[in-house]
Amino acid sequence: MWDMSLEIILNGDYIMEYDYMPQLREADENGYIGIRGYLNFFQDAATRHMHDFGKGNDTIPEQYGICWMYTKYRMHLVEETGFEHPVTINTWIEKMKTTAVTHQAIEITCNGKQVATGRLESCLVDMKAGHLTKPSCIDFPENAAVDRQLQLEPFTRLPKNADGTDEVYRYVIRYTDTDKNRHMTNLRYVNLLMDAFDGAFYEDRILSDIELHYITQCFEGEEISVRKKSCDDGYIVMCVHSDGIVAAAAFMKLLKGRNNMQSEEKLGTGNIWKLMISMGIPIMISQIVNILYSIVDRIYVGRIKDVGENALAGLGLTMPVIIVISAFAAFAGAGGAPLAAIAMGKGDKKRAEKILGNSFFMILVFSVVLMAVFYIVKKPFLYLIGASDATYVYADDYISIYLIGTIFVQIAVGLNMFITAQGKSSVAMISVLIGAIVNIALDPVLIFGLNMGVKGAYRHLECRLLSCRRRRQ
Repeated sequence: MWDMSLEIILNGDYIMEYDYMPQLREADENGYIGIRGYLNFFQDAATRHMHDFGKGNDTIPEQYGICWMYTKYRMHLVEETGFEHPVTINTWIEKMKTTAVTHQAIEITCNGKQVATGRLESCLVDMKAGHLTKPSCIDFPENAAVDRQLQLEPFTRLPKNADGTDEVYRYVIRYTDTDKNRHMTNLRYVNLLMDAFDGAFYEDRILSDIELHYITQCFEGEEISVRKKSCDDGYIVMCVHSDGIVAAAAFMKLLKGRNNMQSEEKLGTGNIWKLMISMGIPIMISQIVNILYSIVDRIYVGRIKDVGENALAGLGLTMPVIIVISAFAAFAGAGGAPLAAIAMGKGDKKRAEKILGNSFFMILVFSVVLMAVFYIVKKPFLYLIGASDATYVYADDYISIYLIGTIFVQIAVGLNMFITAQGKSSVAMISVLIGAIVNIALDPVLIFGLNMGVKGAYRHLECRLLSCRRRRQ
């Protein structure tokens, strides 16, 4: 319920502050107030704002024959709140143009913490002539605009035709969908557009951003088609008349899970140095640990009695092969991980899973092909890059076992990038550490304890296998 409005005057500027207690009917099935609820608060606060100015739709139609018409909304969700938590709504006019367009900003806070921001574009319409008119026609205060810009992306251009969209369902506008002008009320569009996705889709997704443009009016008895299509960052959803004319178009960004929303907000607004430390250091450690695989092997191999020098040289000859195998894994991982991250950000779980599946299949194909090719050409290839009769035997021992574990190397290198792309660099680091620790522990046992020599140095097969298992958990 609304408390009495409080008018704040700062340096001659007007900011209206309202306190509101969200109701259970405004919450979703989890008891949270999201964008749908906040938009209701926004419109009510904007309406009260104009009323407190003495220029609301409760008075100016009778006085001037003019009314306000809302044309665009944009809202960003920072954090959901429970319906039992009171919120404070600050609203002000950002921009009052000499034309008919007015930009009104809103900031919603809960316990002093920002939970949502929004922007509204409205215009004044002459009710008889049907054309736009200027704020000066209703003697609107010239100093009403506040020198305070909302940290929110500006309005964008949304398509005004339904090309490329797919119909989700049809809806006939009912009496209860309309306002006193008998056209569909603004916020009813939000419900219809959100219904383009079913309940199962919203089970693990949150509507984090919405931009809604009202293009043409819809009246009682009309049938509209609700249509959608995916775009780079989310979805374009439309209400379309039977003649193909778009009534309303919206951009909707849906994030998978509340943790993802918070993570994205952290990436967008968090302290840059803290983000560099929290995300960059695990990545750096992972790279260092990856190098340890080869360093540790060379430390132990170089200490093999009598043959250490030749064995170490033979081990070095295998590096071009290892680099080529890792490069193909990076090809699949570095190409697929960003695409999967984009799809997850859009809430398109199926596409993300498809990209991951395709990358995994590509890794399997690379593994089989590379293993077969290098088994066939390993001898001439090793001699080509500098092997001698003294060093070849050790290079052959090492690379023969390495090639058996090609699939595990490919999976470890390629799929690790998918973990990092989700912002879970610490998980990726841990998975690499597991393999490195096992490698360090097994090398002396196998090389010296079991007298396997150079063959025992390559424990990446088991180590990488452990890392891969960790990723699946």
